[in-house]
Amino acid sequence: MLKFIFNRKQLKLNFRLHVAIKANNFSEVEESLRRGADPNEYGMANLRYRPLACAVRYNASPSVIDALITAGADPQEPYKFEGREFLLSEAAQLSGRSDEIVQRLRRAEKAAEAAKGPRRLFRGSNVCFRPNFGT
Repeated sequence: MLKFIFNRKQLKLNFRLHVAIKANNFSEVEESLRRGADPNEYGMANLRYRPLACAVRYNASPSVIDALITAGADPQEPYKFEGREFLLSEAAQLSGRSDEIVQRLRRAEKAAEAAKGPRRLFRGSNVCFRPNFGT
């Protein structure tokens, strides 16, 4: 019973984190992370994206992205789109996010690569494919 209550509490925290990211609410993101929301877990609000990918998808501010990375979000987690995988910095650049966000993600990806090694991505068979992530 205790495990179920903890999981339910964790789900609510993760849900709250995803809602705050979508709303680009930095103070709520910080509060959710401080209370124990997992920066690498899918939330009920968006089962398709983890928090850092959700921040890229919904054009969150650089401060939200920094808070997630500082809290331990994995910058090497691939952004999946139409059966292919992209680094978050690539997805941010292709979808027209600011250079500041792209550079912060690249720095975090390089630091994670130095610590854990390179990430292999599934690129699909069409090397000429240029995704349109939407803006």
